[in-house]
Amino acid sequence: MYTENDMVLVGAGGHAKVVLDVLSQLNDISVIGILDKYETGKVLGEWEIIGNDELLSDLYTNGLRKVFISIGDNAVRSKLYTYCVSLGYTSIPVISRRASVSKWSSIDQGAIIMGGAIIQPNVQIGENSIINTGAVIDHDSFVGSHCHIAPGVHMAGNVTVGKESFIGIGSSVKDGVKIGAGCVLGAGSIVVSNIPDYSLAYGSPAKVIRTLD
Repeated sequence: MYTENDMVLVGAGGHAKVVLDVLSQLNDISVIGILDKYETGKVLGEWEIIGNDELLSDLYTNGLRKVFISIGDNAVRSKLYTYCVSLGYTSIPVISRRASVSKWSSIDQGAIIMGGAIIQPNVQIGENSIINTGAVIDHDSFVGSHCHIAPGVHMAGNVTVGKESFIGIGSSVKDGVKIGAGCVLGAGSIVVSNIPDYSLAYGSPAKVIRTLD
């Protein structure tokens, strides 16, 4: 029923619109529909919202093998991605034609690189992560799985970002800094020193405000 190029999206919010724009640049991917528990029966652009994520099992049984999680929230995206993998789905890395990605860097499954983003040599982007519009990640940096690097973020070389962390729009991260897992960095933060796991931090320079549960 489905071909190897067919894919379903999960999530129909604002982030999905940008994901669909990037996917529309790729000739070898055909989006068969979108799943969203709040918007079933509506349309997003030229794509129909065909149901909610409860359909994922049936679609897999009927031969669909590719999925992409088009949700901005890290925790929700991580949970759905893990569920899809448990069903047997695969998710390709998606790279905008308007992005610049070094051939010596690695983009894992389910990650998306938006237009205007620059990924320099020897960078690793973990699975199911978002590198948003115009973000710059310099050499030898690592972004863990299920992260969201917001638009306009500038990360210098040798930066490490732990899994499920969010770096807010327009932030800058000094070379060699380590940002822990599950962190949230507020918009416009200037990060010049390490941030421990599960911290909320912001400011210039960024300071830890509290620990996240």
